[in-house]
Amino acid sequence: MIINSLKADNFLKYSLLQLENLPKDGVVAISGGNESGKTSIGEAISFVLFGRTFAVDFDKIARVVKWGEETCEVSMSFEVSGKWYQVDRQVDQHGYCNVKLYKLEEGSQALVAEGNSSVADAISEILDYSYAEFIESYYLVQRDIPLPEAAVDAIKRISGVASFEIALTELHQKLDKQKNDKEKQENTRYNLTQEKEQALTFDERMEKLVDEQKKLQQAVQLLIDRDLDLSRFIDKIAEYIEAAKKDAANLAAGRTSSSYTHWIDLLQNLRGTIAEMQQLTPDLADSDPTAAILERLIEFEERLVGFEDIYEQLADYREGLGVMLGECAPTSKEKHTIIPIEEQKRLRSEKYRNNIARFITSAFLIILVVISTLSLIYCEYERSSGVIAAIIAGTLILASLYCALKLRKSYDTCIIQLGMVEEKIGQIKKEAKEIDDLISIPLADAIQYLEKSPIKLIREKTSAYINGIGSVLLDENALAFIQRDIQREAKILPAEFSPTIEKVRTEQKEIVQQKRASEENLKEIETLIQQMRDDTRSLEQIDADVKAINNELEEKSKAIELTYTAIDLAKEGAENQAKVFSDGVAKWVTNALKHFTAGKYSEVRINEQLNVIVYSSQKGDFMEFDEVSSGTRRQILLAVRIAISQELCDSRKNGRQMLFLDEPLAFFDKDRASSTLKALPNLSDELSQIWIVNQEFVTDDGFGVHIRCEEESNTLQVTC
Repeated sequence: MIINSLKADNFLKYSLLQLENLPKDGVVAISGGNESGKTSIGEAISFVLFGRTFAVDFDKIARVVKWGEETCEVSMSFEVSGKWYQVDRQVDQHGYCNVKLYKLEEGSQALVAEGNSSVADAISEILDYSYAEFIESYYLVQRDIPLPEAAVDAIKRISGVASFEIALTELHQKLDKQKNDKEKQENTRYNLTQEKEQALTFDERMEKLVDEQKKLQQAVQLLIDRDLDLSRFIDKIAEYIEAAKKDAANLAAGRTSSSYTHWIDLLQNLRGTIAEMQQLTPDLADSDPTAAILERLIEFEERLVGFEDIYEQLADYREGLGVMLGECAPTSKEKHTIIPIEEQKRLRSEKYRNNIARFITSAFLIILVVISTLSLIYCEYERSSGVIAAIIAGTLILASLYCALKLRKSYDTCIIQLGMVEEKIGQIKKEAKEIDDLISIPLADAIQYLEKSPIKLIREKTSAYINGIGSVLLDENALAFIQRDIQREAKILPAEFSPTIEKVRTEQKEIVQQKRASEENLKEIETLIQQMRDDTRSLEQIDADVKAINNELEEKSKAIELTYTAIDLAKEGAENQAKVFSDGVAKWVTNALKHFTAGKYSEVRINEQLNVIVYSSQKGDFMEFDEVSSGTRRQILLAVRIAISQELCDSRKNGRQMLFLDEPLAFFDKDRASSTLKALPNLSDELSQIWIVNQEFVTDDGFGVHIRCEEESNTLQVTC
């Protein structure tokens, strides 16, 4: 880039700065005292190109506006590789900036870009370097010239090493990604191997899960059943307790006049209610809540059992009565020689037969008399024949009468015997009924009957029963005492069941938690079973995936090897580029230093780390950079800086360039300054426009233009 003109209004010190038709070749000298505006010219160039200066960053750019003014404007025309451009930049006191870039052709201008971002991109593309590269090469600001390693990043960009480093960074990122991808693929292969192993054991694992599922289902069902039983207990126990109280009250209403069957019914009702309570009650109680009332009932039942034992002693006697009544068959033929009911049947049969025989005999007699009479009246017999007939007829009649009388006597005897047998049967039936009714008549009457039993053993047991356990059932006061005990135990059943109810409620809460946990486990197992069924693939599919992933891993390994190779090549390229750059800079610095130092230092070497050593002709050996004098170090650093600019120019191939050096000779003696000024225009064909800022110059010889700045003036106009 070669600057043709520079114009600024209200920029830093200047109300007006105007430099026109600047020479393309040679030295543009700028001189003046402190605060005279020399550095402002370089800052104007930096501002118009990049929107900032070395001293003022983007966020504080309003500081470039001249004090007391609202805006400043800077315009510069320049030439790059034979093409002319103009950039106009404006900023106000609030920091708002506007910029436009034009291309100049045959007296006209065409807008290339407008706005900070667009112009910045266009400037970077046209110049082929950034602000950082500009500051570390073509533009040397007013400061101590830094060592090359101090600007290593910019120098790397200038030398082209940065491109290799960027490539290396990208390659390392690519390598990391490839390694990560390979690791993921290896994990995938491992997972496929695991999947294959699981597929081989699928049936076995599924069977275990199904078994576990069934066990959990059974456990849940047991919990549900248990909860139902407990809920049924909670819902029904109060009802059963009330039923027990009612049954106990009914039992308490019994009297000595109650029959055995009535007592048994009352006891069975209460015992049935207690049995249902026991069946309903879960196995949580430390003791049976019904034990007390049950003990009283058993005691009461034992008293009735004594009566029942006596009653059962009549069984054989009652059986004999039943045999005589034909209710059952005799167990022994010798025991009953005559059975009244059978005798009754025989006599009734005999009575019937006698009646038939009497009827037949009577009828025969009547018929015989009638026939005989008619024969005597109407038949004519001889005298002898008639007598014979009459004798025969009379004989028959007499015989018939005899038979009739005999049958009558037999009938009367049968009637008498039948009456006696029936009377006996009536007595037996009465006695059997009395025995049968013993359990349904008042218990006292039944016991009184047993006291009069014809059986001695029955009488003895009855007497013992009355004087023993049966006495309570015959004594109203003693009976009432036992009844009150039973009723009292029934009334305290709620208190007896209270601890059990509390335990039931506690267990119900535990069941809810256990059921929830079991259902969650069951759900997890069901989900796992379904997931196994959904995820399990055939061995053929898994083997195919394993084969595919192995192929991918092989390709990825090859790609990683190629990336390693690329990294090695990039490293080698960076090293070579750094070496080429450092050698080029060293060569150029050596040439410049010969002119700067009149041959005292004939060779400079710069390694890839930009460390500088210098060959001293006087010592005949290389010296470390910090061993040389301060002035020589400044000459070396100036030469290095110009060499870097030259390398940038050579690498970008963008034509001739300007070089702005702000007080590079500040600490040079006259001889060094003179030799440096004399050598600068002839060092490079590409660095043709060299701007040099210094407080004063010994001579004006060799300058293309000499711009003099004055502290008292805020305007500067130069036209070449």
